[in-house]
Amino acid sequence: MFNGIQQYLDERKQRRERARADREQFEAETQAHQQQVEAFMDVRRDEIRKLTIDEARIQTFELLDNTDLFEVKPALGQSIPLEDQLPPSIRELFSKYSSIGDPWGTFLIGVGSIERLKRTPPFIRIGSDELGEVAVKPGDERIYVIYRQKPLNADGSDRHVYEFLLRFAAWQDAESIN
Repeated sequence: MFNGIQQYLDERKQRRERARADREQFEAETQAHQQQVEAFMDVRRDEIRKLTIDEARIQTFELLDNTDLFEVKPALGQSIPLEDQLPPSIRELFSKYSSIGDPWGTFLIGVGSIERLKRTPPFIRIGSDELGEVAVKPGDERIYVIYRQKPLNADGSDRHVYEFLLRFAAWQDAESIN
């Protein structure tokens, strides 16, 4: 009987050791993958930042028209609320698309989301993402993410909406790194 108990305890110890080794291997692989993603994003972010607004615009419209990274709805000639206060890039984008989002629900921007944020003037909401409200200031191309009624980055998270969308596309590319 003692041999049976000892054998059971030994097997249990071996299973725990295998499980710990598997967990450590998984954590090491996860950390290595995260480092690859971060390195890719650092390079891609720098590439995106070097683009002029016109270059970023061209790349963004190509992505919106030719990929499944985004779910877009064409604009049907509806009026754009607060149009005179929106930056030119937002007006141009929303004159072509009434909404732009992603298939996973990470973000959605569009004409239907436009409203003045009463609790955080002078920001105008153009959508939302997983962190908060996506907003602009009148006449300012920069994109801000408002979380708990404060911008996450006082200087804006992106220089313009095209950079915002290209950065999202780069993030999706990074996530596919094996």
